[in-house]
Amino acid sequence: MRAKSPDWIRIVKLRIQEIYSSHPGVDSRAPGKVMDIISDLFVNDDWNDIFICNEERSVLQYAREVRLNKLKELLVYTDFSTAEICRQLHYFSIEEMEADLLDQTGLNLSFYRNLKKQKASLMRKATFNKINLN
Repeated sequence: MRAKSPDWIRIVKLRIQEIYSSHPGVDSRAPGKVMDIISDLFVNDDWNDIFICNEERSVLQYAREVRLNKLKELLVYTDFSTAEICRQLHYFSIEEMEADLLDQTGLNLSFYRNLKKQKASLMRKATFNKINLN
């Protein structure tokens, strides 16, 4: 059973979530600097060990997981272009973003974009069926 998370772990997790929840253009940090900032602010050997004991992953692994989940969310549930998503999530390039997605999920950008199209199609069908039933 995990020990109760210290307050600083909760704060670190919230700050990482905030970094990846900002709207495009709000966070002007250069793409490669975000992980460096997280590392500089929140990671030293002792703290990282405590984080790992409580969260079963390092601070940087947690940050990568949050970014990846945000990437999937933006691909499926928003109309942002791939370039906008790339900028928002602080990737250097679309190729790097797709490689990260492929490495972590085994699925590419097209797969998630197709999910968005399928979702929209199902919504149109449901609306059409609802109208025809009335």
